[in-house]
Amino acid sequence: MNLPRLVSLACLCVACGVGLRATDVGTPRAELLQADEAFCTLAAHDGVRAAFLAYAAPDCIFLDTQPFALRGSAAVTARFREWKDGKLTWKPAFAEVEPHGKLGYTWGTWLYEATSAGAETKRATGKYVTIWKRQPDGSWKYVLDTGVTDPLAAAVNAAPHQ
Repeated sequence: MNLPRLVSLACLCVACGVGLRATDVGTPRAELLQADEAFCTLAAHDGVRAAFLAYAAPDCIFLDTQPFALRGSAAVTARFREWKDGKLTWKPAFAEVEPHGKLGYTWGTWLYEATSAGAETKRATGKYVTIWKRQPDGSWKYVLDTGVTDPLAAAVNAAPHQ
């Protein structure tokens, strides 16, 4: 299945309310959702950089990091070099794992909040997709993480306030 069809299918599943079912407990899909949730919990507790380093596969990449050829911890370091302090949280809405249980993806929504010295809070929201690979030790690590800002929220935040 090609990527556009896969993304369309994932969007349809979320729109129809497809989520984790009781029968999914203990499955690779449930494990993957738990990994994504634990990743977010670590980011809230230890910081975004630390969480992205802890959950990075040795061959992970980011689509918005230059040079694009960077992999693993070098890619994470480059991606978060200019990271401003702030709180980044996310919530997976959907997960899927291929039949062999070695590769999967999650996607959901994210929220970034940062308060400046003037006590003004900046917020941004969006959607993300994370591609995960099961590691030799059985854990899930991401190989690609990317996201987009919610265009409506960005337009509202950019508009002059009266």
